[in-house]
Amino acid sequence: MKKSVIFILFSYCILSLYSQNLIPNTTGSFTYNPSGALSSKSIEVFYHIPNGEVKTMPIVMSFHGVNRNAADYRDYWISMANNNKFMVFAPQFSDEDFSTGDAYNLANIFNDGDNPSLSTFNAKEEWTFSVLDPLFEQIKSAVSGTQEKYNGWGLLLVHNFYNVLFCIYQIVN
Repeated sequence: MKKSVIFILFSYCILSLYSQNLIPNTTGSFTYNPSGALSSKSIEVFYHIPNGEVKTMPIVMSFHGVNRNAADYRDYWISMANNNKFMVFAPQFSDEDFSTGDAYNLANIFNDGDNPSLSTFNAKEEWTFSVLDPLFEQIKSAVSGTQEKYNGWGLLLVHNFYNVLFCIYQIVN
């Protein structure tokens, strides 16, 4: 019985890894389903992994802009990823699941980003950013990685995050 359970768990881990194709020299996508407050959402994650040791290879996440074209963002990084030996992941926050500017561009920090106030402030677990660390952990697990952090690139999301933090500061003070 114990050997059967171990075999099943081992098989599941191997199938999970290969079903996402998170192995060297691959380009593709997989669907990430967050847990918690955003569990009703799904995020297609486009990726490229160059040849090399994925257990220690740096991870870069690239964030699309308003056009929701994560595959293009992934493609932009492929040559640099190959030359510099890092994995690139580009999560796509779809119009269907992150339909408004508030949900993606303003990271769902407020119900109404045009009129931010303490009464429209969402719990941190509802923020779009809350899916990034668990996504990183899933990627790291899939490659049996030892990475401590990821690097993120995407001007629109980052810029708007700082704008929202400024709004929060203005409201609180």
